[in-house]
Amino acid sequence: MDTAVLILSFGVAILYLITTSLYIAHFITDHNWLKKLKTPFLVFTFLVHLAFLTLLTVKNGYPPIGSVYQMMTMIAFTLTLVYLTVELYIKTSALGGFVISISLVFHTLSAVYMKSYPITVPLAIVNNWVIELHIVCTLLGYSAILIAGIYGLLYLILYRQIQSNHFGILFQRLPNLEIIEKMSYHSVITGFTFMTISLVAGISQFVKTNENIFVRLLDPKLVGVIIIWIHYGVALFVKNQFGWNGKRMSVLFVTGFIVTFLSITFFNLFSPTFHN
Repeated sequence: MDTAVLILSFGVAILYLITTSLYIAHFITDHNWLKKLKTPFLVFTFLVHLAFLTLLTVKNGYPPIGSVYQMMTMIAFTLTLVYLTVELYIKTSALGGFVISISLVFHTLSAVYMKSYPITVPLAIVNNWVIELHIVCTLLGYSAILIAGIYGLLYLILYRQIQSNHFGILFQRLPNLEIIEKMSYHSVITGFTFMTISLVAGISQFVKTNENIFVRLLDPKLVGVIIIWIHYGVALFVKNQFGWNGKRMSVLFVTGFIVTFLSITFFNLFSPTFHN
C-alpha cells in the first residue's frame, strides 16, 4: 500500500500541474477548447485527490491531519473544494489559475516531504471525531478566507486599472467587478461558517478538560482563530447592516487575509504543538 500511496500522491501533483496549466493557458489565450476542458479536468483532479486522501486514511488509520505536511495536502484539497464550489455556483472560471496554483504548491510540498516527517499531533487527538471535525472545518475556513483574499486583491487591482483607464489582459479576462465581489462574498460566508463550526467543536472539547475554561480560552491558536472569526464577523455585519460593498469590502477581505496569515504565523511560532 505504501507504493500505491506514493504513486498516487505524485500522480495528484501531476494532475494539479496539468490543471493549473489549463486554467492559466485559457486565461492567456482564451481558446474555447481550453475553456471546455479545464473544469472537467479539475473535477477529475479533485476526485483523484479524494481517492488519495481516502487511501492515506485507510493506510494510517486516521485522517491526514497528523503532521504539517499531511495538513498541506488537506489544505490543497480544501482549497480546491471551496474554489470548485464557488466556480460551479457563480458559473465563472476565469480566476481558477490563481487558486489552483496554490493547491499545486501545497500538495507538491506534501508529496515530497510527508514521508520524511513523523506525525506531530497525538493519535488520541486525530482519532477523536470532534477534533477531526474541528481541524477539517478550520482548514476549510482558512481555505475559503485565502480564496476571498485572492478575489479581493484582484478586485482592487482591476478597480484601479478601470479608474486609470488601463485596459490590459486582467480587464479583458477577469469577470466584471460585480461578479468578483460576489465570489469574494460567498467565499467569506463559507469561511466564516466553517470557522464557527470549528470554534464550537474546539471549545466543546476544552470544556471537557479539568482545567479552568478561561485558561484554555487563552490558548494562542484559539486566540488566533477567534481574532480571525471576529474580523470576518464584523465584515459581514457592516455589509449587511450598512450596505458596504465593492472597494471597501475588498479592502476588508484582503486585510482579513493578512490578519489570518500573520495570526497563524505568530501563534505557531509561540505554540508549535497542536494546542497548549
